[in-house]
Amino acid sequence: MSGTFCVPFSQCGCVDNGRYYMNDESFYTANCERHCDCLNGQLLCSDAGCRTGEKCGADDDGRLRCLQPTSSCNEVPIGKNIRLPPSCAVTYFDVGACPSVVCPGTNFFETQCCGVVERRMVQVDCGNGETISVSKVTRCGCSTCIKQTITVSGKVYGLNADGTEMPLSHGTVIRNNRSAATTDVNGKFSLNVDSDVDRLVLTFVDRFRRLMTTTKILEFKRLGGAIFHNIRVPLKESVHNFISTDRGDFHPTSHGRTSVINIMVEPNSYFQKSGSSYNGRVRSSITYIDPRDVSSYLEAPSDLRTEDGRVMRSYGMFELDFRNFQNYELDVRNIRISLQASEVGILSEQRQMRMWSLNPVNGLWYDEGEMALISSAQGMQLTANIALVQTRRLLNIDVASPRTCYAKVRAYGSDAFNIWDQVSYILVDAVFREATDSRWRNFGSSLTLPNSGACLRVFCDVADSNAFTATFTASLNAEKSLDAASSINQDSAIIGVSDEILPLINYRRSGHGGSHQDTTSFTINLPQTSNVTHLDGPFYRDQFDCLTAPVTHDHFRFSMKPSALFEFNTIPIDENNIFFTWQNTPLIWWPRPNQFRSCYMKVKIIGTANAVVVESRNTVGSRQDVLHQLYGIREDSSVSNGVESTACIEFKCSGVSLDQQTDQTVVDITPRGSCSRTNVNVLLTNYLTERDSLADQVSIASFKMFAPTDPLGHNYGIYTVTTSDPITSKQLSKGRCMAGQSSITSSVMQVDNNVAVTFNCGSH
Repeated sequence: MSGTFCVPFSQCGCVDNGRYYMNDESFYTANCERHCDCLNGQLLCSDAGCRTGEKCGADDDGRLRCLQPTSSCNEVPIGKNIRLPPSCAVTYFDVGACPSVVCPGTNFFETQCCGVVERRMVQVDCGNGETISVSKVTRCGCSTCIKQTITVSGKVYGLNADGTEMPLSHGTVIRNNRSAATTDVNGKFSLNVDSDVDRLVLTFVDRFRRLMTTTKILEFKRLGGAIFHNIRVPLKESVHNFISTDRGDFHPTSHGRTSVINIMVEPNSYFQKSGSSYNGRVRSSITYIDPRDVSSYLEAPSDLRTEDGRVMRSYGMFELDFRNFQNYELDVRNIRISLQASEVGILSEQRQMRMWSLNPVNGLWYDEGEMALISSAQGMQLTANIALVQTRRLLNIDVASPRTCYAKVRAYGSDAFNIWDQVSYILVDAVFREATDSRWRNFGSSLTLPNSGACLRVFCDVADSNAFTATFTASLNAEKSLDAASSINQDSAIIGVSDEILPLINYRRSGHGGSHQDTTSFTINLPQTSNVTHLDGPFYRDQFDCLTAPVTHDHFRFSMKPSALFEFNTIPIDENNIFFTWQNTPLIWWPRPNQFRSCYMKVKIIGTANAVVVESRNTVGSRQDVLHQLYGIREDSSVSNGVESTACIEFKCSGVSLDQQTDQTVVDITPRGSCSRTNVNVLLTNYLTERDSLADQVSIASFKMFAPTDPLGHNYGIYTVTTSDPITSKQLSKGRCMAGQSSITSSVMQVDNNVAVTFNCGSH
């Protein structure tokens, strides 16, 4: 017997702690510490444990597993409104959506995801005699997940004294003690991440030793997709030469500030990697990251978390780099490190101060011993003695907070803050400073998850609400900054935090009450946490409770900046969450879920200096089963140079769908207003004519073509990029279009460079 079935003896299952498991069944042991598979009567177990943000518990079937901080995959879709085209009198329509959640299953080797099982096309009456078709989700269910590609890319650089960037050219990206990637001449890199990775720890090494070797913890899209990071690292301090028999007396500083750190090394304390004593000339470089520099936290390594998960408050960190004259690293013993006690404004922190070293493999800080308060000729100092500096060369003077709490932040598509308009994978950054002198003490980042928002670690041991502040910012793929909720009138309905909590945190948005117009951050006083951590947010003691909190609970808010850009897809899709919202249907804008080719056309407007809205309408051109049906609409405003303007407008590329059917998209480009087409790029005209792809130009007010099947270049005024992520693909294509070049990108529109079509809108 196997369960309730009679099976051959060879197919019997396994027994663990008195419980029987059938063949091919998987299960977790107590506290999810180990995961076991029953295969041919043998138990195969491995260490497991739940990932960050998950919680070990029983699922709906009573099975022990790591519970995700998301909703279950119910058949009934959740609400999801989309904007309809501006020509439609109806502004929004509920198309439904499925929760972005991995489904529980007994097969450990096949992951199932919640997704669309049934949908239907709906004709929406726009109220002006026009109707528009849109796909509406009618039932959700579990099926095999789309193969996910997780990509992390970025630009690594240091900041020179004059504000210019020094890229990490041809640097090495280390992961798990092995080279994972190299940077190009501009400091850019890209690498793929396995889906089972919980914490991405990368170390960036400059072989020219201009930039400090720096370990960073990078956020990534765990459900699949690409993300780009701007990664700032410190410039390495200049080299000082001395003799190993001398006593080393170092006073590291940054930006010419008075040094508050003293590092003393006893004579004859230098050793080669073999363990033998080194005698001779020594080259030293001590790079100090000073919390008094308001932006130096951007350069700081790791994420200030101890090996047991506590949040740290830093009072300065520094890299110790000692080498012989052949530039080989030397180990150092008998080091004394001192910090002026006056730098610790909170007296209770002096008694808790300790020295920590960074493990570059896991990015966690390890305790190296206490710092004792002693009297010296220079005044009261906090001093620690380090017996040996070997592989961990980055040291940190910190207080570890005994408890950690979490602050809830959500991002929205507009400042209406509609529940159904949440934006996924917005990177939320926070920096924590002392309220009196703005010295930073901690920093952190988190991505907003689909329908869950972001949860950022905050100090949970604050005794005085006037001791620390926290400043939050939010951005999309390192490019677009979001607006923080307004602090005018302290309106809880806008800020998202109840009237009971607001007086305790002194919420204020940047730019409020000042002359500058920056609205991209908000600052709060960290409250006495015992007064505000309750079930309704915005602060939580447990990360799982924070992630699973409903949107009706208190939370802080960001919104996308208003934009003329409008996108409508007949098959709605969230490009920030592509692997859960992609659907295999002929009218999908992106026909292949792991290859995203974006196309942009450069359109010039003459006859007026005003900006003009340009529309791209994209329909099926050759696939017979859906011929002439709409893929989607794009609108964007042209950018003026004071005389004329140019728009980079997206259109749907032609291509092959997942079912191997080819379609050549019909693209109709129309500026809004009274405009007439005056010129078409000669190379583009010849290309389209030779391939019979120049559609009938039924109106001089528009330009119509079958989208090219070839990846044309800037000479045609067409810009295409193919990547494994739609957001990245579009950013690169549009950046090239704005630059007017296929080899570089720009955030500034080059109005005259390599245009496809020109319109005269003189009577616009």
